[in-house]
Amino acid sequence: MTDPQHAIWLERIARYIEGTLPAEELKPLEEALRTDSALRRVYLEYVNLDAALAASAALPEHEFAGFEEKPVERPSARNRPTARRRWASFAVGGMAVAAAVLIVVLLAPSPEVRADQTLREAEQALLLPVERGYAVEVRRATDDPDDTLSKRRMRVWTHGDRFRVEVDQDNDRWSWGRDLDGSVWVVATQQRGLKINSDEVGPALQRLCDRYGLQPRSLLNDMLTDADLNQSHSETKQETLILRGQFRTGFRRQWLESTELELDAATKSIQRFTVNRSGPGGDRETIIFTLVETRPLDQALYGLEGHLTRPYEILDRNSKPGLRRMILGNRLGGGNHRWLITGNKP
Repeated sequence: MTDPQHAIWLERIARYIEGTLPAEELKPLEEALRTDSALRRVYLEYVNLDAALAASAALPEHEFAGFEEKPVERPSARNRPTARRRWASFAVGGMAVAAAVLIVVLLAPSPEVRADQTLREAEQALLLPVERGYAVEVRRATDDPDDTLSKRRMRVWTHGDRFRVEVDQDNDRWSWGRDLDGSVWVVATQQRGLKINSDEVGPALQRLCDRYGLQPRSLLNDMLTDADLNQSHSETKQETLILRGQFRTGFRRQWLESTELELDAATKSIQRFTVNRSGPGGDRETIIFTLVETRPLDQALYGLEGHLTRPYEILDRNSKPGLRRMILGNRLGGGNHRWLITGNKP
């Protein structure tokens, strides 16, 4: 406590307990108590000492003498403490309790701070060398003709901001995904795949990436910077935290309205994502990602080549445009005329 600033805090603590600290000096003191453990200990010691002195002052003489280990005679009925003096003793005894409650209140983070802290811990959990598989459920009032994937069984695998989607199409399992450079890849067969550069991605394909391209790190960052947050415990499972984010007007991804996360309270791993967004024509849709599997990370599976068997063929913008469109139509369904943007070459 040799820091000169601590002397200032001590003087403010004394005035705070006396009730003479002005409001403009109270907030800096509260912040210091939140962040400085040594100052908190001094504060509690000061409060306890103050309460003890006040209590001794309120005691009758025969009780005060006991502090000095002096024998006293039991008081007669007329010398017993009055109700007022007993009340003073109870009141100052409650000061320590009130002080303890106050310090808890001062140190308790606000709901917004708690939500921010939870999101940052969830970000750290994403750095673990595992990948997480989420089952996908899509809820919308009307069908989107460009999205036939929602009628098939899907599992989205994600690590950090990388994702891939496994599709079960009539017992034919295949995958597609997006690289960090924005290019999209699609598996046609074990020995053939498509690579679509970022400047070729058409509007329908972009919407599929926005819908199913679960990128937890980016989503958590968006929530931290552009959403109003609310955190609570699940009403049915106390070991689960519920964190909701309502995106503000002017958010750069305006189609994204709100999101809800269910996290394990201990590990902060995300058990369930619920994303509310605007679909084509402004129709509202809800996409729910539910964690079903966690397993060791295999980086190779987040690129096209990791799904192909040699010798393989990769169809890019310079090869067999008709075949590329046919494969996209077969894999992704209707609206295949909007999967690609043609005529853009490096």
